[in-house]
Amino acid sequence: MDHFPLIISGNRRQNPSVHSASRYNFKLAKWCKFSSLVNITKEIVSNNSTNAAVKNVAKVLIAAADQSIPKISEKQMKVWWNLIADCREAHERQEKLGIDFAVTQL
Repeated sequence: MDHFPLIISGNRRQNPSVHSASRYNFKLAKWCKFSSLVNITKEIVSNNSTNAAVKNVAKVLIAAADQSIPKISEKQMKVWWNLIADCREAHERQEKLGIDFAVTQL
């Protein structure tokens, strides 16, 4: 056998997690409340450019959704590239300290 397992252990700082965007749980939405909160008036869309009108309508819809539709938060995902950086950092510390890890067979 020309490959041996490498076992690394030690104290590491916590890895930051990636927070994914929350989504709305439409099954639990209070649609009557949502409808009452959505008040798109002529003033919101008139006398504006198309982009400004779309932004104004989106703001109204998002505000109503935030107040009437609960959100589902996603699980936090571990950031794999930080794990690589942690391994590289541990290896550099090992070399600075002159530590030579012994290879053990399982």
